[in-house]
Amino acid sequence: AIRFIYLTGFRRGDAVTVRWDAIQSEAIKIRTAKSKGRTAQEVTINAALQGLLDATPRRAVTILSAGSGKPYTPNAITHALTDRLAIIRKTHPDFATGKRLHDMRGSRASQEVAAMLNDPAIRRRMGWSEGKTDAPGSYVNTVTTLEIARKARK
Repeated sequence: AIRFIYLTGFRRGDAVTVRWDAIQSEAIKIRTAKSKGRTAQEVTINAALQGLLDATPRRAVTILSAGSGKPYTPNAITHALTDRLAIIRKTHPDFATGKRLHDMRGSRASQEVAAMLNDPAIRRRMGWSEGKTDAPGSYVNTVTTLEIARKARK
């Protein structure tokens, strides 16, 4: 579930509701809950995401489901991440301090922004509305983004 959220950039609440039938051709297309369905989010299926989907058992109508076949809840995913981080921090106390599940969305956005700033396809993928021009900047420091983009071009 954590890897799915990272690879798609979906919000936790959206990720748990994504159905297998949302996979259309080479993308996963959903309507975001935060926008009450007004905003679409489209994620192109890359090799890493395809590998994860191929390895995921189809035991429910939703992609993310427990061994019992019941869909995960947003809180179950958060608790699972918190539990795993607690285990890791027993031996590595400074690992990902202050990080939350939603921070993976920001990390994913940072990678996308570094690849191509303000690309309309990225806006659709992240579910940002067309009129919201500052969305990438709310996740990524502009100077850092430009530096990463400059290095990526070389």
